[in-house]
Amino acid sequence: MFCENCGKEIPDRALFCPYCNEQVTTQCAPVKIKTEEVEVFVDEVDEELSHRMKWLPVYIVMIVAGTGLFIFSIIAALQRAILGEMLAYRYIHGFISAPAVLLTAAGIVLLILACSRKQATKAAQKKKKALEETCSDPHCNCK
Repeated sequence: MFCENCGKEIPDRALFCPYCNEQVTTQCAPVKIKTEEVEVFVDEVDEELSHRMKWLPVYIVMIVAGTGLFIFSIIAALQRAILGEMLAYRYIHGFISAPAVLLTAAGIVLLILACSRKQATKAAQKKKKALEETCSDPHCNCK
């Protein structure tokens, strides 16, 4: 790029000419954005998010049930330990506590993923890419 005042070559992103200190006015080329494609993609992401939100009650039930089972297992295991039944303590702790923690953790992770716009965007991009790969024929009406 050249300075309009002194004519010397200056860096493309310069705001002022380093030789004459004149403010550089840049003529930016207009950026064309296909708004229809952007709007369609945003709609696809919103549709993916709404589809994921339908599963929120299931994830919440998983979290509540897992937490309830865990609390129950701790109380039952402590009760058995106080009574001296160590074998029952181990069974309760091993067969109820561990699955309860896993159920709770899975519910939390799925809840976070379901509410993530970033994950929904990635899923919409994958669906769009798969559709483009399968429908290379311009006369194809499969959508």
